[in-house]
Amino acid sequence: MKIKTALFVASILIASPAIAGTIYEWKDPATGKLKAGDKPPDGGVQYWIEGQKPGMQSGQPKQADLESRAATKEESDRCLRYVKAVKSYKDPDSLRIDEDPFYSAEKDGGYKIYLKINAKNSYGAYAGAKLAYCTYRANGEFVDVTAF
Repeated sequence: MKIKTALFVASILIASPAIAGTIYEWKDPATGKLKAGDKPPDGGVQYWIEGQKPGMQSGQPKQADLESRAATKEESDRCLRYVKAVKSYKDPDSLRIDEDPFYSAEKDGGYKIYLKINAKNSYGAYAGAKLAYCTYRANGEFVDVTAF
């Protein structure tokens, strides 16, 4: 019985993307808000497949879409908040960014924010800057934080 149940569940999981169909996303020219639907928009509005950035073909970004740049203050502050929340430090309030953070686009449409962070040790002295980075999906959803 367990094998039949497992096979049934596996067949549902395999077939579900085919049943779901394609979801299209576009930016509404009137409001500037992101819209989604099961059909592309009318009127020559640029659209893309859900989860892909505009300009991506077959799930792969163009080389020009892969960018590295200085991270904005908002991006670096958000990542620092995640580092504080996820990792354990002796004095998390002492965490600071020591070097200019940067943004790096990933081939899957997601991106990473890299920081050089420094925190106080048990003696109250800064221990030295270490690399940390936050990984996000293409839609901006937080995935993971890595800190060394």
